[in-house]
Amino acid sequence: MSRPRLLDPKSHALKNLPFNTPWSGNFLATLRQLSALDPQKPIPGGALSLKDENFRLSQAVSLAFPASEIASLTWQDNQLAIKLFSLGVWGPQGPLPLHFSELALTRTQQQDSALIDFIDLFHHRSMAIFFRAWYAAQDTASLDRPECDRFSYYVHCLSGLPIPATTPPPLTRHKLLSASFHLARKNCAPQDLISTLNALFHLPFQVEEFQPGWITLNLEEQSRLDDKASPPLLGHGAILGEASYQSGHKFKVWCGPLTYEQYLSLHPDQDRLARIAQTIQHLTGGNYHSDIQLILAVPPPLPCALSSRQQLGFDTWLANEEEGTPQLGMIYPSRLSVEH
Repeated sequence: MSRPRLLDPKSHALKNLPFNTPWSGNFLATLRQLSALDPQKPIPGGALSLKDENFRLSQAVSLAFPASEIASLTWQDNQLAIKLFSLGVWGPQGPLPLHFSELALTRTQQQDSALIDFIDLFHHRSMAIFFRAWYAAQDTASLDRPECDRFSYYVHCLSGLPIPATTPPPLTRHKLLSASFHLARKNCAPQDLISTLNALFHLPFQVEEFQPGWITLNLEEQSRLDDKASPPLLGHGAILGEASYQSGHKFKVWCGPLTYEQYLSLHPDQDRLARIAQTIQHLTGGNYHSDIQLILAVPPPLPCALSSRQQLGFDTWLANEEEGTPQLGMIYPSRLSVEH
């Protein structure tokens, strides 16, 4: 593995680091900025060798309680040296007895840094791993490098979503993650579906449950007179025909009232309507049938006429409704697909 390029102290991206006022800086934010400078380098805490990193972490020996995180920011051989007051073994907050810190401080005053340099080898690794643990648990910091984003993977697993490689295309990956607190529940309640659709598509939605419809039965589900194992009983499970009229398997999603521009944006030839339909199927797990009913807030601005600007069945109405009455639009099944 080739050694990555060294940091340039004159780089514009490093000018906002608090070199002159290190006490005002934040350790995690500083290391995150360094990690984002060069995506080719390993994430801090993930390098196999110190040669693969362009920074050094250590702890300043002090017997006082730290008032800030960073003690100093300096350059050493084109590598950024970050010295912290805490997160190490020294000081009143460290795990070692205080007299060890006194010994290290005495050695430093006598120009003997062997003990501190040796312990800093472990400090560098432990602090870098601490940053990596924080990095993996942050929803925004992990987006600095999408290929190393572990937080989104954890949310996928907790919410029951498929892994990113098999996520269907109705929405981007993180828009689906924003609905994970609804998806984690066994059943998606109507209010959960409404709030999620409103937030994702910025359109008004309502849900009407228990829409009646026919359910096609498989051959083994149909009632047969010659079934000796479980003969059908009239009034207790016997079904006549190949379909059953039920109302617990289907619901309707009302989208509106919409402006005329919003209504045109939901044309079946465009992706937006298909994405809404696929999102509904994804949020409900595909266990229910549903229809999408569009509602126009006001009558269309153009009267019905034979012209190429209007499409029969989509934006044409034979008669105008009363003024101020919402106009019912098209009804679409939720099992649409994006084919663009």
